[in-house]
Amino acid sequence: MNKPIYFLIFSVLCLAMLSIPSVSLAFRCGEEIVTRGESTAAVLYKCGEPEYVTGKKKETKGTFASGTEYKRSNTYTTGGYQQEETTTEIWHYNCGENDFVYALTFEDNVFVKEETTMRGYGKSKCISVKERTR
Repeated sequence: MNKPIYFLIFSVLCLAMLSIPSVSLAFRCGEEIVTRGESTAAVLYKCGEPEYVTGKKKETKGTFASGTEYKRSNTYTTGGYQQEETTTEIWHYNCGENDFVYALTFEDNVFVKEETTMRGYGKSKCISVKERTR
């Protein structure tokens, strides 16, 4: 085969690999993987207590709506005005000096976002509950 065909095959393979979702985009506690959409209970079960919790707040949002229904149980309507309360918590897990401190954001007890906040320090505390009890 000639070079252009190799280049074409290589390009197609690279695009195919990029389109496959990766579990490495999820937060990892030792052997356990935590993905968006999991509850705080599931994360506690897999990873244990966080190093610390910040950003605990209740937010109320209101909108004028005409016949719009929300599926959340904590939404209520008064006339044409709808109001919704959201509770946000940020859990921080220190994954040690060779990694980062990860901030997991929960809205209404559901994992919605992961960020790194700073370099980790000391011994890693990102191990699963199963690994801690061995």
